[in-house]
Amino acid sequence: MKFVWNSFLLAIPVTVAVWFVSMIFSMIGIKTTPLFSSIPSTSVLTGTIGNKVMAYITGVVPQFNQISGLFSMNSLYVLLSAWAIIIAGSFLMRTFKLPQILKGTEGKLTSLIIYGAIPFYLIFVGFSVQGFSLMTALGLLVFTFPVAWIAGWVGSKFRLSF
Repeated sequence: MKFVWNSFLLAIPVTVAVWFVSMIFSMIGIKTTPLFSSIPSTSVLTGTIGNKVMAYITGVVPQFNQISGLFSMNSLYVLLSAWAIIIAGSFLMRTFKLPQILKGTEGKLTSLIIYGAIPFYLIFVGFSVQGFSLMTALGLLVFTFPVAWIAGWVGSKFRLSF
């Protein structure tokens, strides 16, 4: 139970970091697209997983834009997505002893996020790799590392462990 709670607490700064990095990227003209809805992609952490979970629970499929406001249902969807990805990434890294993609705390969180997105990518997009390319992988790192850096920094201020 403690693992689930810690994962949820870590999902909060990750969600805030996603919105912040998306805002910064949009200000400098870099467009981010959700991994699970279109290819090529740059963002693993979108509201897509949370959207599908809420649609399954409530029977309603909500419609929303990528960035529509921090204090909306979109934030709940991104929070649920981040939480699910963190739990899946932690499970995969511990179970299969997967290596960190980058060194350091931010590298560990980056690895956790990217590894955690793999099962959801396979579930939502399928096993086709026709659109997944080196550029997609680089785009994932370009978006995910700043998110992990900000979330790691915020998490360290609140003594969150992952």
